[in-house]
Amino acid sequence: MLLKLLAFRFFRDDKTHRFVGQDKCYVYARPGGKDSNFHYCVEIELSGAPANTEGAPTQEFRVIPHARCFGKATPPFRPGWAFFGKRPVRSRFLFLHLKSEAVEQEPTVYSPVTFPGKRAQVKYHDLRDVNAGKGKIIFDFTQQFIANLKEVGIVAHLRERAFTLAPLSKTANIEVQQLKEVGIYDNRLRRAHSLDDYVDLFQGMYPALCFVALEDMRRAPQGGVIVLLDATAEDFKEDGILFGQTDPYPVLYREHPNVPKHSINVNSNDPDALEGGDYLDYPLIQLPDKDFARNLHVVLSELYLKCAIIHGTAHFPLPFLPDELAFVRRGRSGGETITMALWFADQQLHFANLGDPTQSEAFYELLERWGVDWDEQYDKLLAERKRIPEHGSIKDLPTFDIIVGHDLFVAIEDLAERILYEYDAIEQRHQEQYSIAYPINHFQLAPQYDRIQQERSTLLPLEQMVQQGFLDGSKKPTSKNAQQSQTFYKQLLEYDAFLGEVAVTHPILSYQELTSGEWRERIARIFGSKTTSEGKYHRKLITGIYNDLGMFLSERGENVRLFQGIWYDDTNAFLVGSPTSMDLRGQARAHLVRRFQIMQGSSHFDKEHLLATMGVLFVRYKQYTVSPYYFHLIDLYVENVLRYVSSGEEDF
Repeated sequence: MLLKLLAFRFFRDDKTHRFVGQDKCYVYARPGGKDSNFHYCVEIELSGAPANTEGAPTQEFRVIPHARCFGKATPPFRPGWAFFGKRPVRSRFLFLHLKSEAVEQEPTVYSPVTFPGKRAQVKYHDLRDVNAGKGKIIFDFTQQFIANLKEVGIVAHLRERAFTLAPLSKTANIEVQQLKEVGIYDNRLRRAHSLDDYVDLFQGMYPALCFVALEDMRRAPQGGVIVLLDATAEDFKEDGILFGQTDPYPVLYREHPNVPKHSINVNSNDPDALEGGDYLDYPLIQLPDKDFARNLHVVLSELYLKCAIIHGTAHFPLPFLPDELAFVRRGRSGGETITMALWFADQQLHFANLGDPTQSEAFYELLERWGVDWDEQYDKLLAERKRIPEHGSIKDLPTFDIIVGHDLFVAIEDLAERILYEYDAIEQRHQEQYSIAYPINHFQLAPQYDRIQQERSTLLPLEQMVQQGFLDGSKKPTSKNAQQSQTFYKQLLEYDAFLGEVAVTHPILSYQELTSGEWRERIARIFGSKTTSEGKYHRKLITGIYNDLGMFLSERGENVRLFQGIWYDDTNAFLVGSPTSMDLRGQARAHLVRRFQIMQGSSHFDKEHLLATMGVLFVRYKQYTVSPYYFHLIDLYVENVLRYVSSGEEDF
């Protein structure tokens, strides 16, 4: 409580872009767009860690950011609501919490707003405006708040973790070609385009598979069924465009729960942008269509996993299948809490609904053979997560992911931690590229050849080229390395001569200015750079040379951002990043830190194996999955089989 009060004081004393309203602390992030009536802010929440104990000399707190939207409020202004006035502060704004008597005097009044079905979005890392990202906002707050606490005699510091990059397999994939034959079933409301049109469409996109029109779901091929839809579940809700009509989706799934199937929406119309048109009057998909191609890729991957669930792994192999591990997930589905276990045996996936005594017995017998007492270990988990108070009833976990095996009980815990990037270095790199003007000789490269050669092992040292007569023309290089070295050095000389031309009119300029426009094209030609598919030149080659000298380093570099890969530390914490480097869109959400919470079996727990199962790309499109992918198999079973099968019918 003391820390939160100090945070309020810290925010109230600030006159820049931090503000307080209704006992909440905010930082202004960005406007909603040009001439927008909305502005996005970040609410800063301070939350004590579950491991904190009363009276301990050191307490741990999590700084949790929440994106919030502020919009214009219109009279009448309801009593008790929080209203704000907007004030410009340099390039951003500050919101002032208005007292009730000041609301009517304010020319434009703002208040927090929400939109049904939509969450406010503030990127975690915004490459176009670093200061508008949640990560940078947290970084600035923690640095300044720690200094502020020091003034009142409280010592604080950021938690540090030493992460190691996990090795990942490049072959951990599924082969959708093994579906072989896939049925196409028409479940559309309006069948303006024939089923054969879609069969031909899919066949052209995936010629290695055989797509067949299917009239009867009972004749589904072993490779499953793609179900055509032309509406979404939201369309049939009370505020939907098709409210009052029957949604054909649940009927089909209820009648055929044990047929592997996945639906795809072929209606490209936007119900919010029809302007009086007919929602179900939609065109046939025309290729190339990147969005539809991505959707079909996801559909086939999910269909393959469903085939493995229903038909087994003999025909539909899955990577990293464990012999003696089981996975238990508790979550909400269809308005109820379901606890489902999964294990593998005899090339089959075995599921057990632990809320059904007729199914749970087999699971508990398995644990008994493995030497695991579920109740005992689960109680230990509840105690460690502070779910067992001294007085009062036990607070059960509403959700969890648990892994059990021989003498093994491990839960996955969300630590509510986020990795802060090296924002001081990022800002410095940004300044070096965009803001700082250098004298032209700062850019010269020929005098730096030997330093560049140290970073490029295929290049010959300059002295060796001089001694062998490669530079004065007395001898022609014969080896590939010698030829490349001679060509590269001549390119550096030509580049430096170009700089001399630039210096006549621009003796001082920034790196961004030097490598833009016509100059960029000239530089690209000097170094033999090819144009992009759009016919444009990029600065990739020249930037790579400067990077070898430690100059003009990318603000997206991995040495200032822990973004790509899967990482772990010696406390069993881990972070699942991206399989690729960050693109120009930045980072929408933070990569959260989680940990393996080991209740039993710490001496033989193989975390690297489980981390490898998160490095698959068939659960999330071109992204890793944040937990072992077996938990996704549980979700598929619950959503597509369990919820449509009456008790006692399951045979998995």
